[in-house]
Amino acid sequence: LAWTAGDWTGGLGVQRIGSVRDSAATNPAPKIAAQHVVDANMAWRLPAEGLTLTVGVDNLLGKKPPTLERGAAAFNTFPDTYNVVGRSVGVQLTVKR
Repeated sequence: LAWTAGDWTGGLGVQRIGSVRDSAATNPAPKIAAQHVVDANMAWRLPAEGLTLTVGVDNLLGKKPPTLERGAAAFNTFPDTYNVVGRSVGVQLTVKR
Protein backbone atom coordinates (compact mmCIF):
# COMPACT_ATOMS: atom_id res chain seq x y z
CA LEU A 1 0.00 0.00 0.00
CA ALA A 2 1.50 3.35 -0.99
CA TRP A 3 0.27 6.93 -1.08
CA THR A 4 1.56 10.35 -2.06
CA ALA A 5 0.34 13.77 -0.89
CA GLY A 6 2.31 16.77 -2.05
CA ASP A 7 5.89 16.42 -0.82
CA TRP A 8 5.08 13.35 1.29
CA THR A 9 5.13 9.68 0.30
CA GLY A 10 4.27 6.78 2.54
CA GLY A 11 4.13 3.05 2.33
CA LEU A 12 2.92 0.10 4.34
CA GLY A 13 3.75 -3.49 3.52
CA VAL A 14 3.29 -6.98 4.94
CA GLN A 15 5.93 -9.69 4.75
CA ARG A 16 4.57 -13.23 4.78
CA ILE A 17 6.72 -16.20 5.64
CA GLY A 18 4.91 -19.45 4.95
CA SER A 19 4.86 -22.32 7.41
CA VAL A 20 8.15 -24.19 7.80
CA ARG A 21 9.22 -27.55 9.14
CA ASP A 22 12.72 -28.46 10.29
CA SER A 23 13.83 -31.07 7.77
CA ALA A 24 16.80 -32.08 9.96
CA ALA A 25 14.67 -32.90 13.03
CA THR A 26 13.48 -36.36 13.98
CA ASN A 27 9.81 -37.33 13.74
CA PRO A 28 7.64 -35.49 14.40
CA ALA A 29 9.50 -32.54 12.94
CA PRO A 30 8.54 -29.25 14.64
CA LYS A 31 6.43 -26.97 12.48
CA ILE A 32 6.06 -23.21 12.65
CA ALA A 33 2.85 -21.66 11.33
CA ALA A 34 2.93 -18.88 8.73
CA GLN A 35 4.05 -15.50 10.08
CA HIS A 36 3.22 -11.94 9.02
CA VAL A 37 5.35 -8.84 9.73
CA VAL A 38 4.32 -5.22 9.00
CA ASP A 39 6.84 -2.69 7.60
CA ALA A 40 6.31 1.04 7.03
CA ASN A 41 8.13 3.96 5.45
CA MET A 42 7.65 7.70 5.03
CA ALA A 43 9.52 10.12 2.77
CA TRP A 44 9.52 13.91 2.66
CA ARG A 45 10.83 15.85 -0.30
CA LEU A 46 12.58 18.72 1.49
CA PRO A 47 12.27 22.36 0.34
CA ALA A 48 15.95 22.32 -0.72
CA GLU A 49 16.01 21.07 -4.30
CA GLY A 50 17.08 17.45 -4.72
CA LEU A 51 16.86 16.44 -1.03
CA THR A 52 14.59 13.71 0.27
CA LEU A 53 14.44 12.45 3.85
CA THR A 54 13.18 8.88 4.30
CA VAL A 55 12.39 7.01 7.52
CA GLY A 56 11.56 3.31 7.48
CA VAL A 57 10.57 0.82 10.15
CA ASP A 58 10.94 -2.92 9.64
CA ASN A 59 8.76 -5.03 11.93
CA LEU A 60 6.66 -2.02 12.92
CA LEU A 61 4.68 -3.95 15.54
CA GLY A 62 7.79 -5.53 17.12
CA LYS A 63 6.69 -9.10 16.44
CA LYS A 64 9.04 -11.64 18.00
CA PRO A 65 10.20 -14.63 15.96
CA PRO A 66 8.44 -17.93 16.66
CA THR A 67 10.34 -20.26 18.98
CA LEU A 68 10.70 -24.01 19.21
CA GLU A 69 11.46 -26.08 22.29
CA ARG A 70 13.62 -28.43 20.27
CA GLY A 71 14.90 -28.94 16.76
CA ALA A 72 16.07 -25.38 16.13
CA ALA A 73 19.56 -23.98 15.94
CA ALA A 74 20.54 -20.71 17.61
CA PHE A 75 17.93 -18.49 19.28
CA ASN A 76 15.41 -21.40 19.54
CA THR A 77 14.15 -20.49 16.08
CA PHE A 78 15.45 -20.49 12.51
CA PRO A 79 17.48 -17.24 12.35
CA ASP A 80 18.11 -17.63 8.62
CA THR A 81 14.33 -17.43 8.09
CA TYR A 82 13.08 -15.15 10.88
CA ASN A 83 14.32 -11.74 12.02
CA VAL A 84 15.73 -12.26 15.52
CA VAL A 85 16.62 -8.57 15.97
CA GLY A 86 13.03 -7.33 16.22
CA ARG A 87 11.97 -3.82 15.20
CA SER A 88 14.57 -1.76 13.36
CA VAL A 89 14.46 1.87 12.21
CA GLY A 90 16.44 3.42 9.39
CA VAL A 91 16.89 7.00 8.22
CA GLN A 92 18.16 8.03 4.80
CA LEU A 93 18.95 11.40 3.26
CA THR A 94 19.08 11.31 -0.54
CA VAL A 95 20.73 14.03 -2.62
CA LYS A 96 19.96 14.23 -6.35
CA ARG A 97 22.00 16.61 -8.47
